Amino acid sequence: MSDWDSARYLQFVRQRTQPSIDLARRAHDWIEHPAAAIDLGCGPGNSTQVVQREFPDASVVGVDSSADMLAAARRRCPDMEFLDVDLTGDLTRFDDAFDLVFSNACLQWIPDHAHVLPKVFRMLRPGGVLAVQIPVRNEQVVQQVITETARLPRWRECIVRERAWDGLDIDDYHDILSRMTADFELWQTTYCHRMPGVDAIVEWFSSSGLRPYLDQVPDDVRDDFRADVRNRLAEVFPVRANGEVILRFPRLFMLAKRPLQA
Repeated sequence: MSDWDSARYLQFVRQRTQPSIDLARRAHDWIEHPAAAIDLGCGPGNSTQVVQREFPDASVVGVDSSADMLAAARRRCPDMEFLDVDLTGDLTRFDDAFDLVFSNACLQWIPDHAHVLPKVFRMLRPGGVLAVQIPVRNEQVVQQVITETARLPRWRECIVRERAWDGLDIDDYHDILSRMTADFELWQTTYCHRMPGVDAIVEWFSSSGLRPYLDQVPDDVRDDFRADVRNRLAEVFPVRANGEVILRFPRLFMLAKRPLQA
C-alpha cells in the first residue's frame, strides 16, 4: 500500500482530532500525572499534540511507520520526538516504559488485536493506562459503499484485494481486556460531522479507507472509481436543507489500567 498522504489527511484535521481530545480528557480521569507517554500511530502529530496539552508535565513521544506522516509531525511539532516504529513488529524495547499508552484511530490497520492489545499493554508501567480509539467496524456505512463499488464488474479485474478490516466487535474487546486487567472501560460515540457534500466524504476517505482500493486502480481510471463511489454515496447520504450532508462516524473507546501487581 502506498504511503499515507498527510496533506490530504489534514484537510479534516479538526474533525479527526476531536476523538483524540475526548479520549485524552477521559484518560486524565484515570491518570493525572504520567511521567512518560507514547502516541501509537501518531500520524501528522495532531493527536500527539493533544496528549502533550492534556499532560504538560509528561515526556511524550509519537511513533508511526509512515515517512510522510512522520515528516508532517516533525514540521508540526519541532520540539517533540517522533520515531519510525512498525507496530506489527517487535515492541519489547518499550516494555514497562510508559505511564500512558495512547492510540487514536490506528489499531484498525493492524491485524490480530487479541495479540496486539496485550503487546501494547506490556508497554505500560504498573498502574499505567492504555487509551485506545478505533472506528466501529460493523457500522461504517461509507466503507460498506466503497466495498460494494469495488465489487462491481467494472472494477473486479483490477481490484483483487478488499480492505482487511482488523477491528473486532465490542464483546471481543471486552473479553480481551478482561484477560489483561480487572480495571477497564469501553464506550462508543457517534460523531455527526457536517460535510459540505458527498465530494467531501470521498476526499475524507481518500486518505484512509479508500487508499487500499485506489492503490489497485490504474492511474488513468482512478478518478472514475472515485466518481462511482461518490455517486453511490449520494444515494445514501441525503442533502440537508442547507446543502450539507451528515457523516455519522461511530468510534469505540477503550481505557485499561495495568495492575500495580501481577
